[in-house]
Amino acid sequence: MPLLKEKKIIAALFLIFLPCLSFALSGHGKIIWIFSKKSPCVFKYQDGTLYDKDGENKKVYRAHCDYMLANLENPVSQFNHLPTEAAQEELLRAIWRETGSALTAIKKKEKEILSQNNQGKILPQATPETRLWALMKMEEGVWVKGEKSCAPFRWPKAEESSYLRKTNGVWSDTWDRCMHPFYDRWVSLNNQAQELQSKEFHQSRRKVQSFLSLAQRLKKGIVPMGIPLSGRGLPSDSQLGISPSQKEIPGLLRHFVLDQKSSQPPSPHPLSEAEYHQRGYFSRGYAAGMERLKDDALVSLSHSLGLSRTVGDPQGKAKNIIHQKNGTCAVEAQYEVLKSYGQYVTPKGLADEAFRKGYYHEPQLKSGAFLGGTFLDNEGKLLQDHGLSVHVFPPTSKNAARNGELDKAIKDNGGALASVESSRLWDDPAHPGGHEIFVTGEEVSNKTGQVLGYYINDTGTGEAMRFVPKNDFDRAWRAHGYGLITFHEKSKK
Repeated sequence: MPLLKEKKIIAALFLIFLPCLSFALSGHGKIIWIFSKKSPCVFKYQDGTLYDKDGENKKVYRAHCDYMLANLENPVSQFNHLPTEAAQEELLRAIWRETGSALTAIKKKEKEILSQNNQGKILPQATPETRLWALMKMEEGVWVKGEKSCAPFRWPKAEESSYLRKTNGVWSDTWDRCMHPFYDRWVSLNNQAQELQSKEFHQSRRKVQSFLSLAQRLKKGIVPMGIPLSGRGLPSDSQLGISPSQKEIPGLLRHFVLDQKSSQPPSPHPLSEAEYHQRGYFSRGYAAGMERLKDDALVSLSHSLGLSRTVGDPQGKAKNIIHQKNGTCAVEAQYEVLKSYGQYVTPKGLADEAFRKGYYHEPQLKSGAFLGGTFLDNEGKLLQDHGLSVHVFPPTSKNAARNGELDKAIKDNGGALASVESSRLWDDPAHPGGHEIFVTGEEVSNKTGQVLGYYINDTGTGEAMRFVPKNDFDRAWRAHGYGLITFHEKSKK
């Protein structure tokens, strides 16, 4: 090849690649990514000059920086270890293209999600029940789908909330901007759902008061006693929506059993809106909330008729309910117990204590997530350390005699801790696993003395004073081997 022709080719190639090489020839040295949580997207040359491509403000690059932080394994290290400035520029150009594609996809997805989860799609003639159900489904949908669509810009990686570390730190600017439309829609749906939930509670309360008033009239002999109540003003099973498991309250709407040996405790049905909110009726969704209101209405009516009574003080212990963080169910169930004894403890303080003493662990998985839990050998130790006398009944394959131990603990000491299978307790196969709950009382038949169901505080869902029919409770308890922890104050010498 003639020398002149060869030189022309080299010159042409030089001109073609000149834009790519211009940064390398800047004389500033390589680009250094200076990362901090407060200012995660600061890029400077080795000589300290701010990297500000084309004279634009560095904030222009925030979305691309956020994309790298969310999608590269070790983004800062990977970037700073690239051998040349040209290689760094090449990575930035590739990220620039991918970021643009991701933002375009999010905009398209945003319109789709918001149109699907629009309260205007609910038919105007829909019943309040249908409307509430639809709003709660939309609430969940807009949040979950929104988070999924914004995932390309989410850093640090999502992890379970925890008492032991600052979790879900300050999300990236791009993540926040992406989630704003979804958050605004969620707030709108949530406000409407809360309003309808409150209306459902007040309607349920009025019905219960009407039932109780009629029951008192029947007691006074205004309506003859000892005969079926059908056609005498009380609702039928189907009208109340009673499921077969709820019919464990014997003859509730059929015959009176007047046994007033025990003074009647407060009505299990929430007496005020504050109690209703405190107990977390709709935390597991629409169906669970309506089921709980019906359960409590039935038990309140049962009290008024003298059919059953509450043993323990589930209403008093409801005020101690919290919603746990990560896998602290055993720790926070013990927190509720200690609070019921008047001890000054805090959820975070007790979790820190359990972690420090080795009772509670949060091992990190390969995915980066933390998995919290309390080992069986350590369950109940916090109660011991805080001065209570504790007896642990470890899980076993079969031991239905534990029911007797549980009943005794409720009668003698107002409650116990039970290990249950969460998916059965919540009727949700998506959340399997062992779970610790605080059993705060039980409902007992005045006629037969049989236990009809238990009251629980559940830190996993934030529900307080939830009535669980005995058969349902036993299924969840049996699936985890009837694990039980009983406790009482040590006798003072």
